[in-house]
This record gives sequence, structure tokens and C-alpha cells, in this order.
Amino acid sequence: RLRRLADNPRTELVVFRSAGAKWTWSQVDEMHNAISRLHRAGKRTAWYGASVGTRGYAVAALCGKIGMPEAGSVQVQGIGVDFVGLADALTLVGARVDAIRFEKHKSAPESFTRRRISKELKATYRRIIGARWNHFMKIVSKGRQLSAERVERVLRDGAVAPQAAKAAALIDAVAEPVVFEKLLRKWNWLAADASLQPLRPQMHRRTRWGARPRIAVIVVDGMIVDGRTSKGLSGAQTGGAQTARLLSSLGAAPNVAGVILRLNTGGGAVWGSDAMFHAAKGLSRRKPIVASMASMAASGGYWTALGADLIFANPSTITGSIGIWIAKPDLSGALRRLQVGVDRVSTGPWPFVNSLKSGWSPAEQGMIRRSLKRYYDLFLARVAKRRSLSLSALGPLAGGRLWLGDSARRHQLVDRTGGFMDAMDYLTGRMNLVQTPQIDFFPKLSFSERVRSLLFGVVSSQIKQIRSLVGPWLDQVAVLAALPKAQPLAIAPIQIESPKP
Repeated sequence: RLRRLADNPRTELVVFRSAGAKWTWSQVDEMHNAISRLHRAGKRTAWYGASVGTRGYAVAALCGKIGMPEAGSVQVQGIGVDFVGLADALTLVGARVDAIRFEKHKSAPESFTRRRISKELKATYRRIIGARWNHFMKIVSKGRQLSAERVERVLRDGAVAPQAAKAAALIDAVAEPVVFEKLLRKWNWLAADASLQPLRPQMHRRTRWGARPRIAVIVVDGMIVDGRTSKGLSGAQTGGAQTARLLSSLGAAPNVAGVILRLNTGGGAVWGSDAMFHAAKGLSRRKPIVASMASMAASGGYWTALGADLIFANPSTITGSIGIWIAKPDLSGALRRLQVGVDRVSTGPWPFVNSLKSGWSPAEQGMIRRSLKRYYDLFLARVAKRRSLSLSALGPLAGGRLWLGDSARRHQLVDRTGGFMDAMDYLTGRMNLVQTPQIDFFPKLSFSERVRSLLFGVVSSQIKQIRSLVGPWLDQVAVLAALPKAQPLAIAPIQIESPKP
């Protein structure tokens, strides 16, 4: 919609009004592209909101003017990552988690096996949040015409109140909405005979088959599981089998001209990821398909993206994490505390390898490590072939290492730096479409999902608030729930995208 405003000759000014929006770094990048397009088209931009955090201010700083009411606040406090170590907490209840990983930078299981962060994961976090802070400083310095040194100094002084933020040149005006509109006219940003027209949300219309070309957007969101897509309090889950069937069916859809695989996931089940990879790769033989990475498309998410013809990543996208791990809860300590007796009768080589009543024996660990190594080698082979990299060149990039989008492009793990609309532009150009394509998002809600949405819509905001407070713990619960299945997992450290202002 911002693109249409950029192309509309009658549009002179676009004012963004923010009311408690929580931005991801990927959305900051997407807004950077959209606002830059408005500026290139000769449009002026302004931002108005009551309060703003670090990522929100990164969006506001892209605009030419920033206004805020007197009761507002500028809370640019920095960027941080929490490591939640559950090892000691599990011990308190007589439980532990055994884990095997490839390789040492594959740090996702550390939340369950350690109390404190490892030096490898700490170094990764420092590198990523350092790069993001530098990215933030560049946006603010350029947008506000301030040196990075001055911005740092102002933020250290704590310019939180609007008047202090204005004195420090972080914002332009402290005024109520009506007064801010008058100031826009005073600055000659809004003509005397012009008015601000609200841009109302678009209503989603029912898909109709016809001659108009369509671009299908397949959303891979949350943890990847083997079976069906679902959504609950613990977050979204993408079913690999269900999504693979959907991708395969689009090959025969007559009016689907191309497909965008939109990924916002830290990975999950190996089989589910590989199923989507194969389906995307098969679809690419019939129709163009590109992958567009949002905030995170790592581990199993990156595995899935390899099936596309071309991969786009935002500069702030977290990707890579080429590695595999497996873990199993051991509840034997809890059983002993409860004085539960366990007797075993068995046959076969590994009858209790998946049992929660005991940890892995050295022999079982050796067997699992050999099996897991085959999955890791398969992951490496997929990347090496699809990205035209030798295994020797891939080695320093793999092992579970995380990369931001810019670095991933330099290392040839992705093709281009860009957001969703960049992927759309590429796909439209490649297909030589004359008509503006219709965009359809999948998966669609089922009847039961629509009913649940209506029944529980009144509490959706409360659920969102609960999740924003305990999100990191719910993420751990979601991963922990997958551990008893004792299957290979391609999951990146999830805390790194925890919702913070």
C-alpha cells in the first residue's frame, strides 16, 4: 500500500501514526525500503506516536519529521538477549536433558543442558547484537543528521522525556495530534488546502479464480513440525507435510504464476524441513519460486529455503545455523525421589533408547552420534549443492553458526539482500507480467480455525500480552515438548528473537 502511495501523483505527504506497535528488526528493514521508495518518489514522511522503543525509533528516524505528545516517551535503551538456562531448574525436580549436537556452535540445546551461557553462544550473541546496534546507529545518524558519537552521548544521558528528546534533536515537535498537523502546515509540509486522509485497512476478499495472474505466498511461521500447521498459546507451528502438499498442488494450479516462500522460523523437525525443501525444489521445475526471509530463517528454516530458485534476506535476518541436534529428557531422578520402582525386560539392541526413565548409556550415545552425523552430512550436502559451495568452503560457515542477512549474502548462503517487496518485484519481473498480480496468502484458515478465531477473538489481546511477557519460557516449553519424540532437530537458538521493545 505504501508502494501505491509512492506511485500516486496526488500524494505529497505520508504521516505514520504509531500506537504501541512492536517491531521486529525485519520489519524495520521492510519499512526502511518502503519509506526510502516514498522519498525517491518525492514524497515527504512524518511520524507521530506516544511512545517508542529502540526498533520503533529506528522506523521513526527514517521519516523527515517526528512528533510526540508531552506525555510520551522515547525509550531507546539498547539491544539485549536473554539466555534462559534450565539445567539447574530441571535438577531441582529430578530431571535432566541429554543432548548430542553437530557441532559446538549448534547451541539450541544449551538452554536445557547448561545453567550459564557458553562462550561460543555468548560470542555469537555479541556479534549479532553488535551488528544490529551498528545498523540502528547508522539509520538514526542518517535520518536525524547527527553524528554517531552524539547519538551515543544523548542516549547515555537518558533522553527519555519528549522535551529532552527534542532538545537533543531526536524528535522535532512535542505537540498533541491537532497541533502537530498545524506544525506540518507551518513547515510547508502540508498545503493550506490539503488534508490528511486516513488510510483504512484493506479487507481480505475471498479468492476468486479467473484470468488474473496470481502469486501465492506460502508462510512458514514458528516451529517446523512433521505433520499439520497449527497455532496456540506457545506460538505458531508449520506442518512440513501439510505445507509440502500445498507446494506440490500449486504446480498444477492454472492461474498461479509464481510462488514466494515467506519464512519466519528458527527451524524444527528435520523431516518436515526436508519435505518442504523437496516440494519447493519440485515446484521450481514448473514455476518460479523465491524464498523471502523475515526476522529469522535459520536451521530448518534455511534448509527449507534451499529449495527455492533464489533466496532474499533482510540485512537483519538471522539465518544459517547449519547443524543438527537431538535431545531426550531423563526423568530417572524424579522417579527415584517419588520412590517409583522401574524394572525392565527387553530384547533387541536399543529397546530403551527413547525411554524417559533413563539417560543414554555410552553405547547409546555412540549409536545416536553416528546416526545424527548422517543427518548433518545430509544438511551439508543440501547446502553445498544448492549454493554451489565446496564442503571445505562450507565448513567454517556451518557447525551451527548464525549469520545476519548481510553476512549471509557475502558468504553466498543467500542470493540477495532485500525484503518481501524486493522478492515480489523480482518474481513479477521474471514472469513478465503485464497485469498486476493478485496476492494470495497460504495456509488459509480452516472452518474450525475460523470458529475458534471468532469465539476467542475477545481475549486475543490478552493472550498476546501474556505471550509477550512469558514468550521466552513458552518457546522453551514448545521445544521441550518435542524432545520426547527423540527425533533429529534443526533448530536455532530461539531466545535471540525474543520480543523486546
